[in-house]
Amino acid sequence: MSALERFLSLIDDEYDPGLFERTIKPASACQPPECIHSAPVSVFQLATRELSVCARPRTKPKATHALQVTREPGIVRCKLVPISETDEWKEKEFQRRARQIVPRPTRQKRLHLKNSRNWKQLDGAAGLIDRSLTDSKV
Repeated sequence: MSALERFLSLIDDEYDPGLFERTIKPASACQPPECIHSAPVSVFQLATRELSVCARPRTKPKATHALQVTREPGIVRCKLVPISETDEWKEKEFQRRARQIVPRPTRQKRLHLKNSRNWKQLDGAAGLIDRSLTDSKV
């Protein structure tokens, strides 16, 4: 007997078809949901009900200032500094900017740059030819 056959026989032993039965009941035989009994039927019943407001959970606001503590002999100074002026923020910002990718130029811009390089090469070559002609005449 292979391992697969042993595994399948274990599954057959554990499976009890009596646990899962599909039954279809008419709606009249089922209990109505709880919300039907508590829901208002008319606008006038809405006025008599108490108001319940579901408030969103508060999110912690982002800190705009950091506490900077400087200690000197006998003196402790605390100063609120904007976060953008702290060393940690500057380091994070430097790393964030280093991760950014420069977007590729559009196709039109690439062709423009490519063509301008060709013209510069031709101008440079023409300039060399002109210089060689002027040198030979002298």
